[in-house]
Amino acid sequence: MSAVATFNSLKATSVAEFARDPAAVLEKLGTPLDVSFDWSAYVILPVLELLGDRGVTLHTSQYDRLLDDVPEDDDRFTVLLTPQHREFLPSLDPDTFGDDEFRDRFAEDRIDLDPAEAGAAGRDVIVLLHDCVAEVDDDEVIVIRIG
Repeated sequence: MSAVATFNSLKATSVAEFARDPAAVLEKLGTPLDVSFDWSAYVILPVLELLGDRGVTLHTSQYDRLLDDVPEDDDRFTVLLTPQHREFLPSLDPDTFGDDEFRDRFAEDRIDLDPAEAGAAGRDVIVLLHDCVAEVDDDEVIVIRIG
């Protein structure tokens, strides 16, 4: 089973509107990012959890309360990367993670992935998140939607 992730930039002033109708707002106001990612999007969530265990809380932002308003029929997981997340850039170094950390986390979350590929998949997620955080403009958010 595979999942797709989409990556869009969105003006921060549009986040409240996005929370009410994510798909329509991204279609109208979002700018798709040219992101190359060859793994199932399901590997992103365990890496976000692993980062959270290290105090790198990319899955939370000042917009969390607004995201509580996302309609219940929207079954995608959403992460908003903000300029405030830049403080975590030094911690988003893929070389500071061992293959076993990713392999254990993917196994714990029952991600169907060859254990021999776990390190490469996890490091690719770290690089992707680093690049997104590094590129977010001061007046925008990067919207990652998984599902």
